[in-house]
Amino acid sequence: MRAQIFKQYDGPWSSLPFPGGGTNVKGSGCGLCSVTHILIEDDRYKNYTPTDVRPYMVKWAVRNKGLIHAGIPDTLRHYGM
Repeated sequence: MRAQIFKQYDGPWSSLPFPGGGTNVKGSGCGLCSVTHILIEDDRYKNYTPTDVRPYMVKWAVRNKGLIHAGIPDTLRHYGM
């Protein structure tokens, strides 16, 4: 298990646009950070951060409503899980 912890309000990704409940990862990136935690367990993605996963997941974010739950399994399938 990898020890890296991604917090949506921390790191260089926190200010990146993510139009869910907020306007950026800090405000609505909990699903994004959660998926990144899963992905880094696979050696292919061990160096990924939320910055790497955000371009795919942003399509599942709905302004003022957060992340559509289907975005989590869809993103994991996209990355081969």
